[in-house]
Amino acid sequence: MALKSALTKVEIKKGKDTSYFVIMYTVFYFELKERNKVLTLSLAAENWLGSTKKGKIDLEFRDLKESPLEEQVGDIIYQMFVVGNRLYAKYKIEELVQGRNGKERGN
Repeated sequence: MALKSALTKVEIKKGKDTSYFVIMYTVFYFELKERNKVLTLSLAAENWLGSTKKGKIDLEFRDLKESPLEEQVGDIIYQMFVVGNRLYAKYKIEELVQGRNGKERGN
């Protein structure tokens, strides 16, 4: 699947809304829930590049008395870029190792 480096999409799959952001070839599925008047944003980040696709990181952000969720947006976006960068770097290292291993085998 060819994904652009940055996009936002909402789909309905199997009768369920699926929403995600793509940043630096990393897909961030997100879900916003409210329980006892406390908002919680859950993000599941997956690297869509590479042959193993093992990269997955879960993040969670909650309403705090001193910092409601809507005031944390800047930090949330920053953390998404940090995770995207980390997973992309992991993919690039994997790519270099595979290339080196291929050269060593004479491919």
